[in-house]
Amino acid sequence: MKTIRHISDGKPKLTKQQIARLTPLQNMPEEAIDLSDIPEVNDWSNAKRGLLPCIEKELAEKRLDSDVLTWLVQQDKNTKACVNTVIRQFMAVV
Repeated sequence: MKTIRHISDGKPKLTKQQIARLTPLQNMPEEAIDLSDIPEVNDWSNAKRGLLPCIEKELAEKRLDSDVLTWLVQQDKNTKACVNTVIRQFMAVV
């Protein structure tokens, strides 16, 4: 069985190379940003809210060992989100 580690914010840590590429951009003035390939949108009159895909939720009452539940609660105050994150990470490696 593979070991699964919980990532608290769900994002992988940046590598040294990625940090080196991003650091100059952090200090770049807005006027220096080239938007020619992705023009800035100024007219949002036709924008629609809430078009992100909604993941269907289903109630699943399952019993967990007390030590597992204690660990989950310690990881994140939103235990349901933490459970979903851990299970999704497990699904990705199985």
